[in-house]
Amino acid sequence: MAVVAALRDGLGPTDVERLSPFSGAYVRKLAREHEIPPALPGPKRAAP
Repeated sequence: MAVVAALRDGLGPTDVERLSPFSGAYVRKLAREHEIPPALPGPKRAAP
């Protein structure tokens, strides 16, 4: 499946979701099923 291949090649789940017809939740589910580790958290917003 192209989604799993993209995740294995290092494309982030957000990018895969944007390029595919699948929802973010489904992309994450596929990643878990294929033992692909979750993406690292993004940068935190600075406190005002």
